[in-house]
Amino acid sequence: MSNVLLSIIVPVYKVEKYLDNCVCSVLNQTFTNYEIILVDDGSPDMCPQMCDKWALKDSRIRVLHKKNGGLSSARNAGIKVAIGEYLYFLDSDDKLYDIKSLDSLWNLIQYHGGVDMVQGNFYIEENNGVTFREDSFPVYSENNKWIKSHLATMVIPESACNRLIKRSIIVDNNLYFKEGWIQEDTLWSYQIHNHIKSIAFCFIPTYFYAYNSSSIMHSSGNEKEALAFVNIFNEVYSNLLTQRKYTYNIKFLEIMASRAEKAVGVDILPRFKPYNNQIFRSVFKLNSLANNTNNRILKYSSKLIVLTLRYLLCNEYFFRSNK
Repeated sequence: MSNVLLSIIVPVYKVEKYLDNCVCSVLNQTFTNYEIILVDDGSPDMCPQMCDKWALKDSRIRVLHKKNGGLSSARNAGIKVAIGEYLYFLDSDDKLYDIKSLDSLWNLIQYHGGVDMVQGNFYIEENNGVTFREDSFPVYSENNKWIKSHLATMVIPESACNRLIKRSIIVDNNLYFKEGWIQEDTLWSYQIHNHIKSIAFCFIPTYFYAYNSSSIMHSSGNEKEALAFVNIFNEVYSNLLTQRKYTYNIKFLEIMASRAEKAVGVDILPRFKPYNNQIFRSVFKLNSLANNTNNRILKYSSKLIVLTLRYLLCNEYFFRSNK
């Protein structure tokens, strides 16, 4: 297979009920210059055999069988064998929205002369609606500051799915998914923000996101979800001072801290008497200082201290709860 424009990477694990619909949604596309990489992540059901049967039906389908390593591991395996100019991630319990979904995305690649990334819109089954409206974003942007701020602060949907992204950007910059983590899309979307120089948006829905209660997104539990955000916080925080790129990093860290705190809820508070009140008073004072000073150094240093306290609080929660 040569001159493949698009590699569609589909991790497969315990999705017998959904897999055929997912694959059919791709094979029915009016856009045809693609390869489908089905990554069997050691699925214990009939999914491995289903993948092999699909490969026999269409030469554009390739199958990788591997030991179970999780979603990130499966996606990384797909990236390493992909040959398309662009990558597209599709979860196997979801599907493309209609037969013109890939054409709608690819037309933006052609119209904007090889844009780095095209973001598609999601139809969310649970909410019976789309993720963003036409007035949410520009049709196209090369504004580096705008792109960085909107990717790094999760204004642009953070899911790795439903976006066309140049394979060379991922491979050349070693932007693989962090393996063994949940909420991997959040960290990955943050990590790519320094490398995307142009972006286009497709406002019509191109991806049907189906609610699956057994998927990792709905079965991790509050503590695991919160710990994931703490780990992401630590990953970014550890590089913050050396990079000295405060604006987007700090905003991202604030979002991760808020998500971790929200995930564990108010149950975190009683665990820190006798000293939690002092921490919260410090956070309040420093937040006030950061929000009311025009001194850039003072503003960022105050915010960093606040974030450190919030991070330590969440870390202490997990340390004590796992003793």
